Amino acid sequence: MDAQTPDYVYLAQKRKLEAEATFYEEQARKERVEAAMAERKWNDIQAGDPYHRVYRFTQAVGEKSAKECIDQLNLWRRQEPGCEIEVIFSSPGGDVVSGMALWDYFNDVKKEGHRLITGSQGYAASMAGILLQAGDVRWIGRESYMLIHEISAGMMGSFGELEDRMKWMEKVQERILDIFAVRCARATNESIPVVRKRIEKNWKRTDWWIDSTEALRLGLVDEVH
Repeated sequence: MDAQTPDYVYLAQKRKLEAEATFYEEQARKERVEAAMAERKWNDIQAGDPYHRVYRFTQAVGEKSAKECIDQLNLWRRQEPGCEIEVIFSSPGGDVVSGMALWDYFNDVKKEGHRLITGSQGYAASMAGILLQAGDVRWIGRESYMLIHEISAGMMGSFGELEDRMKWMEKVQERILDIFAVRCARATNESIPVVRKRIEKNWKRTDWWIDSTEALRLGLVDEVH
């Protein structure tokens, strides 16, 4: 220590150094906290459905919900070509036009080389039950249900307009029967006409509720979870 240097100068330097040490300690603490938060956030992302390419379809099938599903799946198919994608339905069904558009989209995804898994938790009713058939693998929760019935549509208009609407509905109904018959026959090793006749008989003018055990036996799903 220089004898000519006043004590207050050394005291001021000491306080400055202590303040700097405190500042850097606080900065290091903040960095540790931020790093821990970033790690936790990344762990949360890794644990989430989107990271594992799982989409939960929990709304009625309609133009908006179909678009939301397509938008999300488009991100995955473009970010990771050929990745496995899973869609889990807990849906009351809905609009047949939006649903069949989504059906075509699912088939396009599979044609690109993606493995599509479809499942149901709670219930897959009406159009959701049809979309469930799109999966390369189809599963249903043990306490879940499917609902299959003829397509329905409120109709107003002239007699000719109603006739035209009925012709269109008949075409759609035939396509839906084909979808069910082909997928079920593949699973049960029965002929398509036999399966088609059984489905048509059971859904005719009624709601056909099917539990998970029945769904597996009838070939409507491949697995019960």
